[in-house]
Amino acid sequence: MRIAAASLGQAPRAAPEALCALIDALGTPAFPHELFRSVERMIGAGAAAVYVPARTGLRPVIGDWQAGGGQLERHTTEFAGRYADGDPAYRAFSQAGGGACLTTCVARDELPHPGHRLLMEEAGFVSRVVSLFPGFSLHVLRGREHGELSDRRLQRFAQAAPVLGSLISRHLRWSSLERRLLANCPALTPREAAVCSALLSGSSSREIAARLGIGIASVQTYRKRAYRKLGVGGLPALFHLLLNGERFG
Repeated sequence: MRIAAASLGQAPRAAPEALCALIDALGTPAFPHELFRSVERMIGAGAAAVYVPARTGLRPVIGDWQAGGGQLERHTTEFAGRYADGDPAYRAFSQAGGGACLTTCVARDELPHPGHRLLMEEAGFVSRVVSLFPGFSLHVLRGREHGELSDRRLQRFAQAAPVLGSLISRHLRWSSLERRLLANCPALTPREAAVCSALLSGSSSREIAARLGIGIASVQTYRKRAYRKLGVGGLPALFHLLLNGERFG
């Protein structure tokens, strides 16, 4: 197993062309595919998935597959439920302590559990690159066709990982807010929920317009419609609604 670390506060190195589309996709259904495209450009990938801690171990929340997408759910679910506890990447992260984004590259033959090795073999993967952050982890699965991952390329990916982690964290936060808003008020449209969740995350109307590809006037219209449906007069009242878990609509 090879390990590369980057401080969460250090200046990251990431190819802008690999991240522009990912930034544009924040909070949208296109984000998983753009995340996959970004890591594929950086180090080559057959699949990419993001996991968060759950009561039973891990839970996959984002995933995209280069080919045979029907296998992704099975692969991520089996890994999370059966093999994550013995994963060398997680052991290395726990030994390293906080303050760093740890990236590891583990060859299939180095995995301790034979069932995990078989799962990788059946899907055609020969190695896994895992970047771990507080609260979630990014897994990139590589096939033989992607070639050997050099130490230099692994280190460059590790230095870019804090940027990816920041974007993933923001996407998860926005997506979670949207789900909560839609649960509280089924009358909201997805666009209205997207605008409100971005406002709750501190984005300006101009930033929201750029991210959603709409005009600032449209952002204001969606905000007014959402506030009317929710029965709130502004952002403080919207925060209060979510904190109290009230239901409208």
